[in-house]
Amino acid sequence: MGRHDQRAPGHRQSVLTLTQNGTTFSGTMASEMGTAEVANGAIDGRRVSWAITIQAAEIRYRISYLYKTQAKYDGTQRREEQRRQR
Repeated sequence: MGRHDQRAPGHRQSVLTLTQNGTTFSGTMASEMGTAEVANGAIDGRRVSWAITIQAAEIRYRISYLYKTQAKYDGTQRREEQRRQR
């Protein structure tokens, strides 16, 4: 899957480095605060989700992400790309 840099106004920049295996993926999410392992990475149609666990002081936080994409994925390629290849 590769690398994705993201920054929203007023937020810290983070970099996702991912490796895809069918409809699942793993990797890391790094920012100036440190690096966290990506857990439960999943692709389900237009939904992409994962979680990370970070620690601030003595408190551990689990943050879950869920994105709905514009293109539909079936695990390895966008369906639009598959149609073009036929």
